[in-house]
Amino acid sequence: MVFSDPTLWISTSSIASVPLSPILASNTHELAHFALLDCTSAMAFGLPQHVEYDTTIHSLSTCNSSHQWSHICPMEFQLVLADINACRDKSPNARSWRDIERHLLTWQSRPGQYVFTNSWMTVAWYAVEESWRLALLAYLYMSVCQVSSDDTRVQSCIKQLLQVVGTIKKRGSSDANLLFFVQYLMVGICASREAQRKIVRDTLSVPRGTKFWLIRASDFVPVLDHLWHGAAAGGRPVKWADYVHSREVALPILI
Repeated sequence: MVFSDPTLWISTSSIASVPLSPILASNTHELAHFALLDCTSAMAFGLPQHVEYDTTIHSLSTCNSSHQWSHICPMEFQLVLADINACRDKSPNARSWRDIERHLLTWQSRPGQYVFTNSWMTVAWYAVEESWRLALLAYLYMSVCQVSSDDTRVQSCIKQLLQVVGTIKKRGSSDANLLFFVQYLMVGICASREAQRKIVRDTLSVPRGTKFWLIRASDFVPVLDHLWHGAAAGGRPVKWADYVHSREVALPILI
């Protein structure tokens, strides 16, 4: 479908990978929906993506996509998520982790890119962007660099992430919080204190919020409970492999 549409398939793209940015920027919401589900599932389940993606941004104007609003996921960070998954799985075409890290560390929001009717919505969107940046940094360090959850870089991201999401929560509803599934999942994996774990458990357990997200967030509460009472018991640091093991035990996937 993508190959047959000249608006989605960039002429310079390799036949072996699907150009992601044109899909996310298009009005073909079914394809964008699939791509986001594919990348998010690969992260959450610790499995490879179904598709090899070309994450090149061919034009900054394409980053203003309507799809990103429905799932509260800025398009630029959807591309980075695909990059980290590919790097984690050692794809031959993956970007280096240092390149991804540099991009996330130096990334800055572009003021004036979006116009909102209320000033607090502008602040909230900046917070959404920052929450994704921090969550993806923690995911990069854990899954690709294979550091422990007590690594200072990871813990710095988690501390800031809780503050940023807390700011958004003051203006949003409990339903909206489920749109931050990736963020809360990363906090849960790296949380060493019971207070942090309670925030994650209470948020992901809300059944009425799951209908707004592509993945049923409440399914991952048993995964985190298995991790917290197993490898992470007593606040012990964990590795990404520990989380994947807990996911395989508490939420097995038949392939």
